[in-house]
Amino acid sequence: MDAVRPRDRILDTADALFFSVGVRAVGVDRIVAEAGVARATFFKHFPTKDHLIAAYLERRAERARTDLMALREDHRAQPQRILSAIADVVDDYRNLPGFRGCEFINAAAEFADPAHPAHRLAIDHRQWVTDFLVEVLADMGHDDAYATARAMMMVRTGALVGASLEIGVADSSIGTLLWNTLATRGLRAMTSAD
Repeated sequence: MDAVRPRDRILDTADALFFSVGVRAVGVDRIVAEAGVARATFFKHFPTKDHLIAAYLERRAERARTDLMALREDHRAQPQRILSAIADVVDDYRNLPGFRGCEFINAAAEFADPAHPAHRLAIDHRQWVTDFLVEVLADMGHDDAYATARAMMMVRTGALVGASLEIGVADSSIGTLLWNTLATRGLRAMTSAD
């Protein structure tokens, strides 16, 4: 007997399918079949597919936040190392087998209505990551943490979207160079002023 609870099996199955194929491309019937649950069980845990999509994105966001907070804790003595570690994580992520783009960017594109829960969760996650970067940059003594964090998010977005369009192209040197340049830009100005 499978020890994984039905709700978790449904969510695990949806996670794999949504990430590899796309949220709109996967129907409830396929999730039910691959999770090995009855339709009634699916709808008991997720009244609509939108509820499942929200749970999927919430779980992905929580994992990302936990990972980022762990990076911050691991490198608290050297905050600039946090930014390098994030660049490494983005590079690793975009080079995963079958990578087809960031799940949050894809969800925002697939559900363009700003009122849709998937779109809202994508925006909320992006704001959380931006706020996290602002805090890290401020801890480093960056002179314009907010503007730099926003620019870093544009670089991150470009790297992730670019990777989904350039299948098989693993060169991330341009994105990493831009990221690292932004990370140190405000610091140089402060150091030279001292």
